[in-house]
Amino acid sequence: MSEGTVERAEGWLAPILRHLLAAVLGGLLAIALYKLWGLEGRWFYAVIIGVVGLSAAMALVAVFSDFVMICFFLAIPLAGFGKWFFPGNLRDTVWSSNHHNATMEGILGLGLVDFAIVAFYMSWFYRIFVLREEDLPKVNLIDFFVALLFAAYVISIPGTAKPNLGLHATAYLFKFVLLYFYLSRNLQARHLPWFIGSVIFAIFLEGALGAVQHTTGRLVGLALDKGSGTALDYQYQVPGTSGWYRATGTLYDSHTLGLYMAMLGPFMLAMTFWRGGRPLLNLIFGSALVLSLAILVMTLTRSGWVASAVSMTLAIFLMLFVWREGRLVPFLVVFLFVILLSAPWSVDMVIERIQRAPEGTVNVRLQGYEVATYIWSQYPIFGFGAGNFMEAHYLHSYGWNQDIVVHNTILLLGTEVGILGVIGFYGAIFVAAWRLWKIGKTSTSLVRRLAFGAVIALAATVVEGMATPVHREPTAYTMFWLLIAMGVALPRIERERAADA
Repeated sequence: MSEGTVERAEGWLAPILRHLLAAVLGGLLAIALYKLWGLEGRWFYAVIIGVVGLSAAMALVAVFSDFVMICFFLAIPLAGFGKWFFPGNLRDTVWSSNHHNATMEGILGLGLVDFAIVAFYMSWFYRIFVLREEDLPKVNLIDFFVALLFAAYVISIPGTAKPNLGLHATAYLFKFVLLYFYLSRNLQARHLPWFIGSVIFAIFLEGALGAVQHTTGRLVGLALDKGSGTALDYQYQVPGTSGWYRATGTLYDSHTLGLYMAMLGPFMLAMTFWRGGRPLLNLIFGSALVLSLAILVMTLTRSGWVASAVSMTLAIFLMLFVWREGRLVPFLVVFLFVILLSAPWSVDMVIERIQRAPEGTVNVRLQGYEVATYIWSQYPIFGFGAGNFMEAHYLHSYGWNQDIVVHNTILLLGTEVGILGVIGFYGAIFVAAWRLWKIGKTSTSLVRRLAFGAVIALAATVVEGMATPVHREPTAYTMFWLLIAMGVALPRIERERAADA
């Protein structure tokens, strides 16, 4: 057979084979999903949406990674909407009736962020090993501390009271380590406007929902899994106040919403006075900043108020005396004027919340500090075990059986994973903050302003952690690891920008 005949045969056969292959694959998919109609309605729709999403992803393969990055930014406020896979013998633990403690220690679950992580690594694998358009990533100092934190989790599991809880907590951390590693290497300058837009979206979403929750008491704990039991009604009618309700937004708890707003507010503060932005954009940034502070008030969380006050005061000081941001002064005057106008309502709320809170609430937390300090002293290097604080508390509290996690991030980490975990966690924070500050101490570009916002957000996280351990709630933890990833990504983006200039 001549070469021309072969070529004509191949040209005629190729489209038939492609269509036949599509038909075969479609038939196999139909066979695989034939039991779909027997599923509950929510799972049926979830699978259908997943298939449609996969089809859209295949159609957008050329820009798939950017598409997923944008979706990830917008999904951060909804990170808590998912399914938790509680250990089978959870009822054997001391906190079986208090499942919401699990979100402070780490339990394996499935949500929007998990799907984003899978999509991220699929696209990254494709770019590195198939297209060969990217090199293998290199390591840096922040990676060392992140690896140390993860290693502390793994080392703490053998011999602990409930190893299955340790495995869940470690798996929970691992997915965020994967998220950090991808974002730190793949966050690009073209993604930053989308990140800013997602911050504005999150603030206005939480503001609208928080206003309804605060004034009516409805929809509180909206994202809590139905297995959370009484946690849906826990302390949303705040003791010592005149009928106010805590706003929780799309997060699990009012404290986590307060932390989330303390993380987002600094970005809006930095962007409000950016000379490179248009006046309308600056107005939007300023409105989002004011709304984030209003949401903080509606959470009725003293720790959130303190964390935001300390971090924002630091930000204002640096903007005035390091950035020489003179345009900040008129804004502060107007802001103080608004505060005075709202004083009959807001000031009274704050004073009542601080002064009239039940004395027992403070005493319980102080006792928790004592117990956690003692536990840590017994297991100083490797801790009692990841995810096992409540088990350690049961063994060492000597009759004090208030079943809540210690309200301090350092003590919680120390008791569970020891000094190694504490060094890994705070080492990553401080190295990331230092790298961000080195470029954020001047305000000449968008990247530098975002670096400044990330430094202040990390400061708010550290301050909040002195009084609450809520940083591991899904939305707050997602935002936290994004901030750590910025410690690697933003300096790289700024170097690339300077080289191009």
